[in-house]
Amino acid sequence: MSNVHAVHTPRRAKSIRKQKGVGAIMFALLLLVLLGFAALAIDIGNLMLARAQAQTAADAAALAGAQCLYAHSCNNANAANPDWSDSQTEAVSFGPSNNVQGAAAQLQSSDVSTGYVDVTDVANGVSQATSPVASGNIVPAVQVTVHKDGTDSNGSVPVYLAQVLNIKSLNTSATATAVVASPGTAEIGALFPLVMSQCLYDSYWNSSTNSSKLATSTTDPQAANNGTPIVQTVGQPYIFGIRASYQAANCDAGQWTSLSSANAQIGSSSVVGLMTSGNASPMSIGQPIYIETGLNSNAFHNVATCSQVAAGTAGSCAWVTVAVVSNVTGAQGSTLPIVAFGCLHILNETGSGSNAVITVQMGNDPNYCKNSQMDGIGPDYGTIMMPRLVQ
Repeated sequence: MSNVHAVHTPRRAKSIRKQKGVGAIMFALLLLVLLGFAALAIDIGNLMLARAQAQTAADAAALAGAQCLYAHSCNNANAANPDWSDSQTEAVSFGPSNNVQGAAAQLQSSDVSTGYVDVTDVANGVSQATSPVASGNIVPAVQVTVHKDGTDSNGSVPVYLAQVLNIKSLNTSATATAVVASPGTAEIGALFPLVMSQCLYDSYWNSSTNSSKLATSTTDPQAANNGTPIVQTVGQPYIFGIRASYQAANCDAGQWTSLSSANAQIGSSSVVGLMTSGNASPMSIGQPIYIETGLNSNAFHNVATCSQVAAGTAGSCAWVTVAVVSNVTGAQGSTLPIVAFGCLHILNETGSGSNAVITVQMGNDPNYCKNSQMDGIGPDYGTIMMPRLVQ
């Protein structure tokens, strides 16, 4: 028996050595696979982080650029609306304010597009136009792309373990589109408790340029309504009066509102309270708004205390957002659908009793007519939403 064992021992040793060799090869292959998975876990995670940081940088630059689309923004009072040039410059210069993988994100002019975008089809990109004025879903926009793909000074995304798979770098980029628009919804607290007839707004608002009509002479076109004629300043927005609908024709009239869709009279003291608190629930274009009855002269007189009575001062209601309705005459004690939201610069209130008049100007100055409590998209009557991202 001992001789038989002696014959087979070399074969067993050879078999064991062969198995050990196969095991080593399998271990090496398994190690390569494990390294591959580690590369996926680490380098793909790093790629996702770079993508997120690039998106943050693109979002911030697009929002910064969108703030400059309107004249009077970004220290430029003379630019046309929209101000494509300044918005692009601002977006490019804002890029390095955010880091991507520890380095300031660099933007080139070619990375920033300005123009009109359809908010229902943002993927189609922006298209600059000299006309017409934006309307509906077509609004001014700034679109920014931050590259991390080796095409510019931002470089590409570095890799670590993936180099064992002969992958030297990874690529990503991120695009953001920011728009400015006229609102379709007033959120809680956004509105002043006064409605204007569309006829009155159209008398002093230039819908072809989306800006206030400017006086062409010193003559007051509304002298009969204002009582004491208002001397106009040529080249400046008209100053005009708003009187109660009981005392003036529709194209010279406004009326107090409860800022509610319910047919419920609230009275003068409650109207005065709404001058501070605004609407208690969101109100949108097309939604009914209740028109108060009575002259409510106390409400008129309270306007003087919060308006811009003295030049260079601004009270709590010097700049307000109001609802525009089709017709206030004969509508007292009922509801009318909201047509638009407008920006008013309230200068003063004069007169007494039935002769009370609020003197105002139309506004679209972003320094005063930007309203952070507005949302949606509606016709342009001066009120501007804060820039927002769309996708």
